[in-house]
Amino acid sequence: MLAMENKKKFIQNLNSIQGSIIAVVYTFEGENAPGFKHYDVWRSNVIADWINAINEIGCKPYIIDVRTFISKAMMDTLPHLDFIINLNAGNINLDNLGLIPSVCSFLNIPCIPCSSGVCSVGEDKFFANTIAKNSLIKVPKSYPDNIEGGIIRHRNYGSSIGIRKTASETTCKENEISQEFIVGTDITIPILFNPLNSKLELLPAIAYMHHKGEDWYLGEKEKISHDYDKVSVRLPIEVSKEILNLAKSFDISTFCRIDTRVKNFKDFEIDTITLDNLYFIEINPTPTIHNTINFANAINELNKSDSHYGAFNLYKKHVKDYTVTGYILTSAIFAIKAKHSQWQD
Repeated sequence: MLAMENKKKFIQNLNSIQGSIIAVVYTFEGENAPGFKHYDVWRSNVIADWINAINEIGCKPYIIDVRTFISKAMMDTLPHLDFIINLNAGNINLDNLGLIPSVCSFLNIPCIPCSSGVCSVGEDKFFANTIAKNSLIKVPKSYPDNIEGGIIRHRNYGSSIGIRKTASETTCKENEISQEFIVGTDITIPILFNPLNSKLELLPAIAYMHHKGEDWYLGEKEKISHDYDKVSVRLPIEVSKEILNLAKSFDISTFCRIDTRVKNFKDFEIDTITLDNLYFIEINPTPTIHNTINFANAINELNKSDSHYGAFNLYKKHVKDYTVTGYILTSAIFAIKAKHSQWQD
């Protein structure tokens, strides 16, 4: 009975958001302001997938670059906007990642996926590691940058930019951290609000299967060469629970991705992943979303035992030409409305 009521409410809410105006705010590739300098090149297919997602749920897209958006916001010349998708990501300077959500807060318009506070704290690996240390998930220990056996990561960068092993001749540069290198396998864990039961939940985790031994890690070159296979991994209940609690401690309400390292993980069996061998690496509260990336891989791996299975199937049934980005967008909108109790009874 409750399941039928949830499905009925899901469809009603899905219909109620039709006609909403959703802005996609992106950083123009030709922009030369210091605050918009990127460590990674912007991809137009990401914008395209978000635009298509907006259209597929019956909403209206409003496409605008960051500079024009801010200018119009300050001049009070923006049209009515119901939601804003923040694609101002990948900045060299972490301070600028909070630019769009801060303006959204000023305008009192919901920002997808998160606020400036969540963005700034989560994207900084030093602060994120500090928060993670208060959970039951292990965090790699600090490690000297000039002794072999560690790994160096930039505090603010994503896309595996700048990751390297420590050695006698290495030194940490500004805004870098050095930690113990965990011999094992990289596993990324997408987390998404479930629009059917109104709960934040884990999607199937994705492990990076490679053939170069446990000293392998997902570095910049490895990410470009794609010298690995992505394998869906089911996490034990106790591990899933702690990962979810960790995401909630960052005040995640829509979606995020948590990257981990599993020590001595070889056979990809569920019982080999425990709280004793799982290590937090980073959380990405503004992950890249498009139809062929980890979130899509995870959603496509759903089976009947996954809580999102029913929600995604219901979405596919009621949305023509559905995409995983459309489902993620819908989930994010539902999360925002649920958080602020904006659904009509």
